[in-house]
Amino acid sequence: LVVTGSGPLKCWVIHRQHPGESQAEWFAEGLLERLLAPAGERDGLASVLLRQATFFIVPNMNPDGAVRGHLRTNAIGSNLNREWGSTG
Repeated sequence: LVVTGSGPLKCWVIHRQHPGESQAEWFAEGLLERLLAPAGERDGLASVLLRQATFFIVPNMNPDGAVRGHLRTNAIGSNLNREWGSTG
């Protein structure tokens, strides 16, 4: 989990719930490079977003499934994109 930004809006960005979707990690890498760039090197849009929101970024939601070569499930066979726990 990478947390960045200081704004009141909370923005969760999760990648690779399905371990076979490797392109999502490439997106996460680009997003993190843009948002975590030093202030003097950061582009204007990234600076505005970081003032308006706090980002919670998970680059790989399912590393155990990815390591095992699974397409949709984690190490115990759960599909993290479908099997969410109760929110109350």
